[in-house]
Amino acid sequence: MTHGFPRWFRLLFVAVMLALCTVLVTQIIRHQSLIADVADLQGKLDSAQKRLALQQKQLREATEELPDVLAQLETAAPAAQAAADRVTELKTQRSTLREEVAAQNALIAELEAQLAALPAPAATSQQVEAALSTLSGVCGTPQE
Repeated sequence: MTHGFPRWFRLLFVAVMLALCTVLVTQIIRHQSLIADVADLQGKLDSAQKRLALQQKQLREATEELPDVLAQLETAAPAAQAAADRVTELKTQRSTLREEVAAQNALIAELEAQLAALPAPAATSQQVEAALSTLSGVCGTPQE
């Protein structure tokens, strides 16, 4: 008589035990991974809750300040409108001044061209003196 169980039963038992051990090891590894994921998510949740609390506090503060800010806005709105109107006026004035400057520059260029076309003063004075001497010689009047 043999001691124990038949061979096929022992092989089946070993196979089932190996499968269970494999499943148990994979479950332990998966469990550890899930624990790490849960800890990570818990940290993210804590930081999100802290951010939410801070944002709620800021929202309360902003809501409390809103009437004051609206009142300041109402008092500042006419001044802002006046400033915007002044900006528009100054832009129009700037455009007008630019046109005037362009016209003045054109006039300056024209006058400079006329100046360049004039004969040199020294040559003109020599021509005048020569004409005077010719005239004085013809008329017989002494030169002054």
